[in-house]
Amino acid sequence: MFFSRLSKLSAMTLFTTTLLITSLAQAGSGSLYNSGMSWTDDNNQVVTLDQWRGKLVIVSMAYSNCRRTCSLTLKKLEELQSELDTKQLNAEIVIISYDPKNDTPETWAQYRRKHKLARANWHFLTGNERDTRRISHLMGLADYWSYEDHVMHDFKIAILGPDGDIVRQIAWEDIKIKNVF
Repeated sequence: MFFSRLSKLSAMTLFTTTLLITSLAQAGSGSLYNSGMSWTDDNNQVVTLDQWRGKLVIVSMAYSNCRRTCSLTLKKLEELQSELDTKQLNAEIVIISYDPKNDTPETWAQYRRKHKLARANWHFLTGNERDTRRISHLMGLADYWSYEDHVMHDFKIAILGPDGDIVRQIAWEDIKIKNVF
């Protein structure tokens, strides 16, 4: 009986370890550009992340009705934009909605106007629920959920290399953003 339990435990451990190794291998070798996901931007155009291949791309997630975390996300993205401007660097700043049911292209366009985010290198995207969850996991964000019309979510900004691999992430503990580039 002891060996039966031990072999079941060993089998479960082996299975879990295999899944973990497979996930890490996919995350480490997978470019966000090769994800096959498509999005609709605030101009109602279908876009894919790979259209920015070869460029410096900054990606984060937010949603238009957020009452807390997303304002911090935008503040950090604006700080990054300021650093880019100071260093005369170009980058595409991509914000993907956590709330695809409510963040339509029109909603994002209105959000952009309200927050005076008119720069052409800022892109507000929405997609389907499956791709939204998938990109969240690929970026290493914790799962998110709705609670009383508020989406509970994590904060992370990903900086992509020319091939779409995440080369750096900015998280809660990165209070000051300086010399990122």
